[in-house]
Amino acid sequence: MKVVVVSGDRTDESGFPQNIGDAYLTNRLATWLLGCGHEVTVLDLGSQYSTAAGLVRRDLKSVLVALFSADLLIVGGGTLLQDDQQERVFAGMPRLCLAARILGIATRTRVVYWGVGCEIVTRRRARWALTAATAGCDVHVRDEESQVNLVASIGKRAASISRDASLVGGKPDSPVPGSRTSENYVVVALAGAEAKELLPGDVRRVALADSMIVFVSMDQGEGSADVGSLPAASFSEFDHIVVGENANTIERWISGASVLVASRMHAMYIAALHSVPTVAVGRRTKIVQFANRYRIPRFDSIRDVAAIATHACSVDYSLVEKDSEQAESCLDKALTG
Repeated sequence: MKVVVVSGDRTDESGFPQNIGDAYLTNRLATWLLGCGHEVTVLDLGSQYSTAAGLVRRDLKSVLVALFSADLLIVGGGTLLQDDQQERVFAGMPRLCLAARILGIATRTRVVYWGVGCEIVTRRRARWALTAATAGCDVHVRDEESQVNLVASIGKRAASISRDASLVGGKPDSPVPGSRTSENYVVVALAGAEAKELLPGDVRRVALADSMIVFVSMDQGEGSADVGSLPAASFSEFDHIVVGENANTIERWISGASVLVASRMHAMYIAALHSVPTVAVGRRTKIVQFANRYRIPRFDSIRDVAAIATHACSVDYSLVEKDSEQAESCLDKALTG
């Protein structure tokens, strides 16, 4: 089967993914499809395309050509069903999803949404675009909250709960070849909202005894919302700042860590797949859901606990395995229609 994949994955002008989470889940999805014998083309929304994990990203023109002979267009995963650029008249995910649907119609290619998150959408224009974008398509959402939001925002029932796209393929080699396993270090992967609250004293309270502290920026675009939000005084407290890398390198850092402290969901998925003890930070719904589902500790703020890394625990891997099987089963159904 010839499959085209459209996600939020994009390469910025540096040649690296703008968002590591989008790049990681796209790699996992495309790798699984390739392993099943499918021919896969992945759209890169950035200014250039790159090669990562043996997968070639294509620009829009190349993807359009591929669609004329494709059997299926998968839109997913990631939180694609949202109004992410409300300051602009019509942009972001509603425009991407609508464009994908129009391309599917123009090339007579079946379109399915798989592994997608859905947030509450209130603007009329965005709701219209997402309603039109999903019309006539099966939508497989990643979690129960998205299932509820899909009905509330665009009046559509999900075909199934697929779980997150990063879970397809199950447990990878752990640690990833090339991981820094000889070193004892804690990885901190905070989104901008949590990173900006990180004071210098908080950084050392995250650490384990005699461990290095490494900040991994999952957002890598110009003026990164993650590392760019760190107060200057806190920035210098880290032994390493990891930014401007591909998803494989970020996975190596996280898979070799003693502990992950994170408010970035796909950093936590990487840790879960590699059984790295984790502490979740933050109040966002998807972070709360992840912590509850996989039974890891969560704190509203790093300041809520004196030595946060000592509270870390590995996820219940039987739950990860169960969700991985569910993701693959749902993807099989999406492929066959």
